[in-house]
Amino acid sequence: MSGSFETALHSITIASPATPTGLAALHPSWARDVDDLGPWHEVPEGFETGMQASAGPVIVLDSCASTMDAAFEMALADRLSPWASVVAARQEQGRGQLRRGWVSTPGNLHVTLRLPEFSAAFAALCPLLLGYAASVALEPLGVDTLVKWPNDLLTSGGKVGGLLVEERRGILLVGMGLNLSHAPLVGELRRDHALAAGVLRLDPPRGPLCTWLVMGSGMRRTLNGTLAGSPRDFLTRLLRPRLAFLGRRVRVVDGSTQVEGVFEGLDEDGSLRIDRSGREGGMVRLYSGSIYPL
Repeated sequence: MSGSFETALHSITIASPATPTGLAALHPSWARDVDDLGPWHEVPEGFETGMQASAGPVIVLDSCASTMDAAFEMALADRLSPWASVVAARQEQGRGQLRRGWVSTPGNLHVTLRLPEFSAAFAALCPLLLGYAASVALEPLGVDTLVKWPNDLLTSGGKVGGLLVEERRGILLVGMGLNLSHAPLVGELRRDHALAAGVLRLDPPRGPLCTWLVMGSGMRRTLNGTLAGSPRDFLTRLLRPRLAFLGRRVRVVDGSTQVEGVFEGLDEDGSLRIDRSGREGGMVRLYSGSIYPL
């Protein structure tokens, strides 16, 4: 594989630009990326990739507060177009759902992708769409994953990734973390975590940037193809076979509210359908919360 990356920050102060030599020193998987993606071509703003046409422009940072914040600042400055992305070897303040901290170790993938505007029909399903697209994009890398509602990625070894969707000032961003070389220890997870963390085992092994170049182009193809259909078709034919815990008893916790029952699937608006047979209320629909297998 040949190519490289672009790094461009100018006046942005929330991130540090990268160099191939600096990245290679951070982790063996980044050293592999530096080798696999060479030769590197220096341009006025840093380095430029020959793979931009398929995956979109990729801006690579040594470290940043979070790729979400860095991507937002770049988008505001008109330096991050739709389908462009920001990859960081390290995040100092990585975050997941509900602004929970995300352990961001060098060797794992930390990326934010700027998205084009979604159609009104799919807007409410955006987190599910992206979880599905990420799951599909991992298949060419030899990884089978399930989507834990609304947008975590699971393998038999546990939770291996998560996605976060944010819209600010009309800028739509999706951040993703994937455990490629390191899984947080139990003590690093929040106390109410649903599953243990796992590591994606890619065969052959790939570095974070090589992994993202494959995934980014795959997610773009999947999203473009899926958005040409209907929300109902997406939920029933495409996403349903990939849903974690489908048909199993689960507990859904939303603050002080807890609901137990059988996870029957998703409604047309993306809400959970929980069958509480034998209890008052029968089938209930839930729009938020954390899902735990029982």
